[in-house]
Amino acid sequence: MITIISDDSYFVLGAQALLTHSGYQVATIDIHKLNRPVNSQQNDIILLSSNNRNLIHNVLLFAGVENRRVIQMIDGNTPSDMWADGVLSKKTATHEFPRIIKYILNLKVKDCLKDLTLREVEIMDKLLKGKKTMPSPEKCEYLKKLSAPIS
Repeated sequence: MITIISDDSYFVLGAQALLTHSGYQVATIDIHKLNRPVNSQQNDIILLSSNNRNLIHNVLLFAGVENRRVIQMIDGNTPSDMWADGVLSKKTATHEFPRIIKYILNLKVKDCLKDLTLREVEIMDKLLKGKKTMPSPEKCEYLKKLSAPIS
């Protein structure tokens, strides 16, 4: 299942229609109800589109707790080598969008972690376990880098 979280209602409607038409199960989550538990499976992903840093941070923490991958949609253009990191442009052609989602869904976790340093993997583990042993700026920096699909 693909869960769409966005503060852009036009994006939500378009992505939902496109992905549903392509055969994916799609759900949406109200951005004001992220604290509520959601039944999910490890192969589920979150499609995130927002410029709100607090929302992005909360979704990444939520995804870590729920063991879900995150694909982040951004306003600018992205090169295709960023697709594996879970970053897509909102300007992605509509006929390419479902194919790219399928490509990202087929990635293994080890493919996502191969570019991380040992320290970054250690911090990611602490973030996922909810340990608060590091300063906040360092945590935010790693959260930005780790917005790749993680499961």
